[in-house]
Amino acid sequence: MAFSCELYSPDGVYRSPRPPLAFPSEPSLSMITFLFHKAALHPNRLAIADVDSNETLTFSQLRSAVHSAAAGFRRLGIGKGSVVLLFAPNAIHFAVSFFAIVAAGAVVTTVNPVYTAAELSKQARDSGAKLVVTVSHLWHKVKSLRLPTIFLGSADISATALAVRFFSELLSVPETEYVPADVRQSDVAALLYSSGTTGASKGVMLTHRNFICTSLMVSGDQELLGEPANSFLCFLPLFHVYGMSVLAYSQLQRGNSVVLMGRFEMETALRSIEKYRVTHLCVVPPVMIALAKHKNLGSYDLSSLTLINSGAAPLGKDVMNQVAKNFPKAWVFQGYGLTESTGAITLGYPQEKDQKYGSAGFLLAGVEGRVIGLETQEPLPPSQVGELCFRGPNIMKGYFNNPEATKLTLDGEGWLHTGDVGYFDEKGQLFVIDRIKELIKYKGFQVAPAELEAVLLSHPDILDAAVIPFPDEEAGEVPIAYVVHSSSCSLTEAEVQKFVANQVAPFKRLRRVTFVNSVPKSASGKILRRELIEKVRKNKNKKKGGKKTPLARCRRPAKKAAALFKMKEPQPYALFHRRSRRRRWIAGAAEGRKPAPTAAVDLPSPTPEMEPMPLPCTRSELRSIFRRLQRREKNSPSTLPPSGQGSRCPLQDEGTAALCSLSPPESPPPLDRRSRRRKKTRTRRCRGSPLSYTGDGADAAAVH
Repeated sequence: MAFSCELYSPDGVYRSPRPPLAFPSEPSLSMITFLFHKAALHPNRLAIADVDSNETLTFSQLRSAVHSAAAGFRRLGIGKGSVVLLFAPNAIHFAVSFFAIVAAGAVVTTVNPVYTAAELSKQARDSGAKLVVTVSHLWHKVKSLRLPTIFLGSADISATALAVRFFSELLSVPETEYVPADVRQSDVAALLYSSGTTGASKGVMLTHRNFICTSLMVSGDQELLGEPANSFLCFLPLFHVYGMSVLAYSQLQRGNSVVLMGRFEMETALRSIEKYRVTHLCVVPPVMIALAKHKNLGSYDLSSLTLINSGAAPLGKDVMNQVAKNFPKAWVFQGYGLTESTGAITLGYPQEKDQKYGSAGFLLAGVEGRVIGLETQEPLPPSQVGELCFRGPNIMKGYFNNPEATKLTLDGEGWLHTGDVGYFDEKGQLFVIDRIKELIKYKGFQVAPAELEAVLLSHPDILDAAVIPFPDEEAGEVPIAYVVHSSSCSLTEAEVQKFVANQVAPFKRLRRVTFVNSVPKSASGKILRRELIEKVRKNKNKKKGGKKTPLARCRRPAKKAAALFKMKEPQPYALFHRRSRRRRWIAGAAEGRKPAPTAAVDLPSPTPEMEPMPLPCTRSELRSIFRRLQRREKNSPSTLPPSGQGSRCPLQDEGTAALCSLSPPESPPPLDRRSRRRKKTRTRRCRGSPLSYTGDGADAAAVH
């Protein structure tokens, strides 16, 4: 990429290396008018295809459907100032209804279809929705709203006291009845709910200008490289800003085709890439991991793929490298964005050779960035870590009916304070490394700890609770809870998880519950989540192998034996254990040496280079032997070796100090049938004569 300007200026502002864009300045331009401004050039080109229903719409058909449905909404009294709630999964009519609502001059608010009735009701009340657009299988959640409803597709539900209509009725309205709404670029077009940077769910007000400018930013590289019309596979949810803004709207306004899937399924996605000759694949980290580990990619013709982009959550460079190996003809990179930025801030550049895996790419044209110190709040130069702030025409208007949250996130100069921590390198690449905000990102979905804590505290037996993120390889982060319950109850982890699961969406469910005596809080009563997060990280690192002795880390007998030869002063040893229904005396020796159960053996002193023999014994057996040796030392001092000649194991504190200098007996007594039967239990304390030391300490002897 040819850098078009200085990337970092003395005022602490980072600028995009991409060439500048000319954004439309006409005040009365609607995002729907801009959506179809090129449609006349390719009326018969495929606009949207639905993989599940096999329905397709050309650009000419899409424009007619949007205009007819917009006129139908007008007949229902939906217009400027109205809010319509769209509650449905991905489908071809989801996109049509979204655009039609905006074309009527109304505001559309989208809801995740897995939300519970309570969560749906909360958003409907907060947004002030007057109408619901949904599908029949979600009616059991919608009916409690008691709002006029429009069904996408067919339904067997009979009309009740509420007005229930079908979207097909709106599509039958003549297109000539449509009159463009009197809107301005600064008017709100969509109300997408996000937990933002302060925890509670809020409505993000995105304007017509936000969508128009973002679409030009996202598709700018295609224009710069002179690419023909591309085909995008979209299984990302259209209720999310990534699916609707970055994929559907941005690509359709350029004249690209969008292939919709109701939900992601690997084999269906691969077949769709082959069938529709998909060129661009926009995914989230779990799908990238699946692509990296898929073993049957060669069964499909994926040669049309030229670009794979991952967003919504950070992704490790190892996964990026593996996907790049699996798709050698495609550019693989990441992007970064927020709901508050209409989904886009940075994006990798396909032709940039110096782009690093793990980077979120370069700033999009028209976007400015700033990194401020977490303590000083002063701008920082390249390669210094601080809070990421951005400014541009894609930044939201604010939070709906929440001026306090808006003031905390947007400052007086128009900078969006993301709450994310990262840095820019000298070449202008963004690296996101942490988050100040307390949100949990589960597969790209935002989970607010405060919301789950409120649900937990509604339980009569829970006194206090704190929810924090826990690292997960597939999901990125999962929510876990620390709970304080009353002393008179006997709550279990499963009961708490079920209680929460009944009230929240599946991606918000608790993956682990830990009962504690108290939750750490500051003097002002704020939960100190950082302390809990740090505690979890330390415990996780300790499980992976903290500062422990070699034997303490070894849970398997073979590993115990291997650890013996890593001691500073390796010792010869003999161990008593049970195996294969008979007794054996195992003596550690050089590589390949077998145990000698009947004769005394002169054992050479092991060295670190020697290969240890597997010792199928347990810790309890070692402790038992050591205790018997101690008793024998106390009762028979005459049998002890002279001072300085005996070799004592330095790991007595670990309960394995029975690894001493011993030699085997002449011949162990035979076992009767009853004794052999007892041999099945390996941890049974050994019977027989006590053990005693003999010899001069160089050899070992064990007397049975």
